[in-house]
Amino acid sequence: MLLPGSDASWYNLGMKKIRIVMLIPLLFTIISCGTGEPAATENLFPEISSAYREFSTNLPEDGDHFTGNWSGTHFDGSTYRNISANSGLRFSIESPATLLLTLRLRAESTCELTITLNGQKLKALSLKPAPPGQHRVLLSRRLLRAGENLLEFNPNPHARVRFYRLAISPPGHPRGFEKKPGEMERILLPASLTYVVRGGEGRLRIKFTEKIPSITLHVDPEGKANAKRRWKDRDAVDLDLAQWSRDPRKLVFRLQGPEVAVGLRVSQRTRKVETAEIPAGAPPPGKGDCAGMNVLVILLDSARADRLSCAGYPRPTTPGIDRLASRAWRFENAWAEAAYTLASTATLFSGLAPDQHNAVSNYFGGLNSNIRTLAEIMSDSGYYTAAVSAIPYCGRSFQMDQGFIDFTELFLDTPQPLASEFPHHLERIVSAAKAEKKPFFAYMHVREPHIDFVMPPPYFGTFHRGYPGFPNPAFLKKLKDIYFARGQYANRRYEPEDLELLRDAYDENLLFADSVVTGMLNILEHRGLDKTTAVIVLGDHGEGLGEHNEIGHNTVLYPEGLHIPMIMAIPGWSDPGAIISHPVSTSDMTATLIRFFASSPLPELHEKGLFLSRPAPLIISRSIFYSGYHNAWSVLEFPFQAILTGSGDSLSCRVTDLSRDPSAKSPLNSPLYREYFFSRLVNTIRNRRRHDISPTASTLKKKEIDSLKSLGYL
Repeated sequence: MLLPGSDASWYNLGMKKIRIVMLIPLLFTIISCGTGEPAATENLFPEISSAYREFSTNLPEDGDHFTGNWSGTHFDGSTYRNISANSGLRFSIESPATLLLTLRLRAESTCELTITLNGQKLKALSLKPAPPGQHRVLLSRRLLRAGENLLEFNPNPHARVRFYRLAISPPGHPRGFEKKPGEMERILLPASLTYVVRGGEGRLRIKFTEKIPSITLHVDPEGKANAKRRWKDRDAVDLDLAQWSRDPRKLVFRLQGPEVAVGLRVSQRTRKVETAEIPAGAPPPGKGDCAGMNVLVILLDSARADRLSCAGYPRPTTPGIDRLASRAWRFENAWAEAAYTLASTATLFSGLAPDQHNAVSNYFGGLNSNIRTLAEIMSDSGYYTAAVSAIPYCGRSFQMDQGFIDFTELFLDTPQPLASEFPHHLERIVSAAKAEKKPFFAYMHVREPHIDFVMPPPYFGTFHRGYPGFPNPAFLKKLKDIYFARGQYANRRYEPEDLELLRDAYDENLLFADSVVTGMLNILEHRGLDKTTAVIVLGDHGEGLGEHNEIGHNTVLYPEGLHIPMIMAIPGWSDPGAIISHPVSTSDMTATLIRFFASSPLPELHEKGLFLSRPAPLIISRSIFYSGYHNAWSVLEFPFQAILTGSGDSLSCRVTDLSRDPSAKSPLNSPLYREYFFSRLVNTIRNRRRHDISPTASTLKKKEIDSLKSLGYL
């Protein structure tokens, strides 16, 4: 069903090849409430206390259970974590009973692994380097306790052990309680389910495969149980969340009964769908309304939303983009879904979140060829598809060329191609499309304002002082030392004038990029295409310039690292100068481009869009992926942003209210926010990760390596 003002709807699947992307389930399902108002239903995965548990080695789903110094997630055909010193695993049970611990592991050298339970030694396993093997250890009832228990694994010094599977279950039934089709989880009674939710509106619905003799609800907002509710012989619970305020609440459902396994069939929250903010003028286009119109997408690498003069920045950094914005929709609350180019660009090309397309490692691989890309859809819709890229992470080695008829890699000619090369290529693309008698879809991945700051005069020297003449080796060395914490800045201590120089140079580089955007817009005007070409300008991520003591991107999850410019001008449609304030993300742009310009159907599972009616959107963004290290995440539920880093005992959560603190300088002090936003992250990832899409292996050529080195990546 299509909601008023929405650009997401159910589509009929055509006869074309259905690729793996179609298998990914909906995070939200749109339904109709009894009042006739539309509502959205989201699966919630509770924290389970039960005598049967299987722990995932993947972050972040079970990250809270791992304690000590486990590594981050690794891959060798399977997912695993390893330890080289004492590490542990927390689990909870409702009442003590003898249990069986099942481990699948592999040692990298001959060693002994000591296992303890609640401080008491259980067993020492003698391990040899061999294919992963299964080990079972009894957990004695006398050593277990109701509530939380701690298993610890301690190998010999300097040994490394890989853990592939960790599970607890009753003896004799190591795999007898696994979930069945149609079940979210399998639970052994007695057990408890813990949810951390915000109230205010909506309902929580839980349904089991069998009746539970006794269900007791404990509401625990501040660490003290302050309310209870009981149900007898019920297989379902329907709870009105409007009875509580918008503050986070911990809801603990204790399930009592004989020792039997029951399935958790439904665990969902249903909330009302809010009407999307619609521009004051004409409503946005519908499906295919702009088909046949040319499309020019210009991405400025590392562009921050708050440095554009049309967004209120006091310097005139973007006069050309400002003029475009005056006849466009400007999305002032747009967020990247990754803080680095590879994952963010793959999201723009696929419409999938990084944890769905899995092109997340700068070293492992790019887009899977089974993912149907934006360019493929546009090509199937009759467009001449062309891309010009100045960055290797948007290149053939990472399979970013899928669907492009014409794909130009400027970095093969020079490590850091300048923005000034793009207008010539746009001229060529326009001519080629005309010769083919097709509209064009052109994607321009401009390096600037990404470092190096090698903007030529007259942009060089517009804002900074003290380094006359171009090129100026001393200027470039100083900036690289600041940016990469080299030489005198190895301790990352900067004087105010150092950061001022960095910011001045960034602004000059942005001004240079803006001049090239103006040049491309002039080409459209001179060719008489300005009235038949939609123009989109956006960033792939932001850039830290010393705020929060961080410089660069990749790991910067504060607003300066994720808040990006996003401007869409569609002749005859976009409301002149309209500012859209509701939160949107990169994948929303992808879905909207497909909806507006392509006749090929958008898979129904992409419930995304810039004008989508939905509950308060949740935008998950990630830091760069390094195998062996923990990821960091931003969880934006506007106006709140949470940044989660680490895992287990080291998990930290920093929450800010961006409506009152747009620079995220003053974190909130609320004990349940950490649990709430971690729960939101876990639920989102689990809803997305129903089918694996592996990245395609990449092999970098020497010129690509040289380009990445010049940009500071290698």
